[in-house]
Amino acid sequence: MSNRIIFEKDFFMVYKGLFQLNGLKKTDKMTYIYLSSICHYASKNSYAKLKDLNYLFGITRPTFKKVSYRLEQVGLVEQIAGGNDFYLCHRDDLHLKGNYFFMHYSILRSTRITPRQKLIYSFLLSWASNQEKVTEVSMKTIAKNCAVRDDKKLRDDINILVSCGLITRNLKRKIYKGNLQYDKYQYHILKIPDGFFKESDKEIVEEIYVELEKGNQSTTEWDDIFGSYTQ
Repeated sequence: MSNRIIFEKDFFMVYKGLFQLNGLKKTDKMTYIYLSSICHYASKNSYAKLKDLNYLFGITRPTFKKVSYRLEQVGLVEQIAGGNDFYLCHRDDLHLKGNYFFMHYSILRSTRITPRQKLIYSFLLSWASNQEKVTEVSMKTIAKNCAVRDDKKLRDDINILVSCGLITRNLKRKIYKGNLQYDKYQYHILKIPDGFFKESDKEIVEEIYVELEKGNQSTTEWDDIFGSYTQ
């Protein structure tokens, strides 16, 4: 099975600029992730099914109207004929380290984690390095970029992502003027646990991770697969 077939079936791409734009609410970010998951990449076109959006992220029809307006105002989507049909856009004025990150459909569809937790997980994915899947980021930065409060609920959400086996978290320490101080948390994105997949998906996913661990896919090869989408 080719890498193109594996990735087009199991992963979708999300524009990293989503987490750099001010003025968006968490429902806006969740909706954009959903639109990315159903995007036809050749045309960059998504047709929103509000029943699916409500099931995945709890977003209602009245909320969706406000969300789509805000997404259009910041240049992430272009609404077609005032309906539920959208072009997905990306902005050239943002300084991004790679335009997109990959998210697995099993996370999007999972009922094991909440919509908020899916959003937090996607932000950590967007900041993680391509190869090591590691990022160091403060709670304040997570809260700001996910449009949630830096409070106990955020820490509970992250603890659930850890307990589900999606990430690990380590508190970094440093010595400053002879004193031990705590710094940012380091997060490592883990291989998605089998419990997030249907039995029929496991063999395909295992093949993906084996190839990634071998390092068989260079940056050039990934560009060959998705080059037209990342220019």
